[in-house]
Amino acid sequence: MADYKATQYNHPMGAMPPGHKAVVGNLQTFELPETLSGSAADKALGKSMIDAWKRDGILQISMDPINRKLADAAFLCSKKFFGLDYKQKAACLDDQSFAGYIASGEEITDNIADYSEIFTVTKELALTDPRVQQKWPCHGPNPWPFTQMKTIMQAYMDYLGESGEKMLSLIAWGLGLEDGNALTRYTQDGWHHMRVLRFPQTDKTNGKGKAGRGIGSHTDYGLLVIAAQDAVGGLFIRPPIEGEEYANWKTTAAGKHEDTDGWVYVPPTPDVFTVFPVSHSNHSFSSKALLTNIPGRHDAIHHQLIPPLNTPQGRTQHPRALRLRLLPRAQLLRRHEAPSGLPGRSRAH
Repeated sequence: MADYKATQYNHPMGAMPPGHKAVVGNLQTFELPETLSGSAADKALGKSMIDAWKRDGILQISMDPINRKLADAAFLCSKKFFGLDYKQKAACLDDQSFAGYIASGEEITDNIADYSEIFTVTKELALTDPRVQQKWPCHGPNPWPFTQMKTIMQAYMDYLGESGEKMLSLIAWGLGLEDGNALTRYTQDGWHHMRVLRFPQTDKTNGKGKAGRGIGSHTDYGLLVIAAQDAVGGLFIRPPIEGEEYANWKTTAAGKHEDTDGWVYVPPTPDVFTVFPVSHSNHSFSSKALLTNIPGRHDAIHHQLIPPLNTPQGRTQHPRALRLRLLPRAQLLRRHEAPSGLPGRSRAH
């Protein structure tokens, strides 16, 4: 069971930023088996994961050795990319795949500019792919700044995608379904994509947003979000609260309850990634179908990202996060419509 407790800090690295209405959470952590068979143990694990989502809205998965190495390499590539000159970063943009760089202040949540700068990695397709030649939106090559980043980020996405498919099978069994592929058949050749985020130091804002804010409160789209944060931290979530429903496929959830009680800070934990189910109206197959089959969970988890202040050592940390979204097959996207938050289209949550 998750343990929520109020804590006071002098703000060591990874601690909750001071002055926020939140408690510190201790999320339940699961370990994925190497192989799945639909055994009683697999079904029990899926049921336990669903129970964690019902209670907390989010859970943690232990990284295996391969995932740890890939995550470390991906964070190093992230640091290298965001350390480039602005002109070099801004040149990394593709108007067909909608992949590439978003500068701090360009993305909007609830009509307020977010501080985060982002590199979006979409489904990597060659120029010879029929979907690219037919000008499918969101399909095309990623504008990689250097080859090393392409190799590492693609390997990381592929491996996380495999973990996500495994979790979907466990969820299906946990829901009492006999077919472990009941959910994964929707994600075969899915349009999975990743957001690589960095938050500039809080005393050098973009001049457009709200002091101390990284990304405003919102819910996500897709089917599952798998995320890793570095040791600096900054993730806040809003567990299920009686009477609160967001239904973001009907009306926006952006900015909701941002300054009220009820938030839980997720301290960075070594060698885990967080997972939560999400939904969005931009897809004719929506994870609301998954959410409505999890008793007590009918809406996506509300969350926000708040960069911490300067550390006691007198140096500012730059929190980074890697967030993979699992989406259904791309042909289920409405024609000429890109999900919000991608470069080249609407950047508002």
